[in-house]
Amino acid sequence: MIKSVTVYLGSSEGNSPIFMQTAFELGEILASNKIDVVYGGSILGTMNALAEGALSKGGKVTGIMPKNFRGGEIAKSGIDFITVNDMSERKKLLEEMSDAVIVMPGSFGTMDELFQYAVHKQLGYINKNIYILNLNGYYNYLKMQFDTMYNCGFIKFNHNEFFKYCNTLYELIISLKKNG
Repeated sequence: MIKSVTVYLGSSEGNSPIFMQTAFELGEILASNKIDVVYGGSILGTMNALAEGALSKGGKVTGIMPKNFRGGEIAKSGIDFITVNDMSERKKLLEEMSDAVIVMPGSFGTMDELFQYAVHKQLGYINKNIYILNLNGYYNYLKMQFDTMYNCGFIKFNHNEFFKYCNTLYELIISLKKNG
């Protein structure tokens, strides 16, 4: 059973209200199901919406942020805040502190976290599920790239089984409950 989830997502809002709304709702749903939220610690963008949603339902939220982070993002009230030395430490803790990971739309940092997590899973360092929320088709082209990597022989496994792709928040929650 999943007790905590790391969520990789952006410190920007994106260009559609659905990104912020879904992040908030995800936080609410996780907290309502007594699943702790672990995330990058920002008080900006979809990261903030996720934390706000979880806190609104009395959830436990842990934010992890490198010291001297560009932008001066700081923790908000109600969040257990952990300061680390650098991004490598941050990613290590984000990976260790949860039972699974959810990847929402985001930017370079989100991709960096996703790929490091995937490599660690591929190498057997971790055996935790990776849920990709393909909201509004955000990850369609990434899925196509994974198909190309498989078809060209660089990935030796079916990425559709390696990752748990979900197109809606509802699908994500059903998959979390089913796969743990």
